[in-house]
Amino acid sequence: MTSGRLFPHLGQTLLEVLSGYGIGVVLGMGLTVLVAAVESAHRVLRPFLIAFYSIPKIALAPLIVMWFGLATAPKVILAAAFVFFVGVHEHGRRRLRSEIRTRRTPSGSWARTARALLTKLILPGTVPYLMTGLRLAVPRL
Repeated sequence: MTSGRLFPHLGQTLLEVLSGYGIGVVLGMGLTVLVAAVESAHRVLRPFLIAFYSIPKIALAPLIVMWFGLATAPKVILAAAFVFFVGVHEHGRRRLRSEIRTRRTPSGSWARTARALLTKLILPGTVPYLMTGLRLAVPRL
């Protein structure tokens, strides 16, 4: 700490953790919304998600390092993988699907309905899952 070498490394680690968390959250929320809104997407993607979820993410670390090198990319990818599967949660998908059906209005425009669903339902409803993802992902990084 006195040599001044700690803070650049700490900043780099924080950048990698926050980048991976952000990417995992965005992809997890996007996929949850997709499988909640489109039933055929759920039927197609569910087996792949289950198969990938069952693989320990730490077992993928050597492969990701071989493919992407030792730079920032493999660390961000692993952090995103840890967070991603907490966001794609079956309970969240079912709840979201039922809420989308009940809140969809036939008279409103699609854009207005989608915006209202996103700001009033999807984002507030995913906060508990995002916090759980952060709690689970940070110690593993």
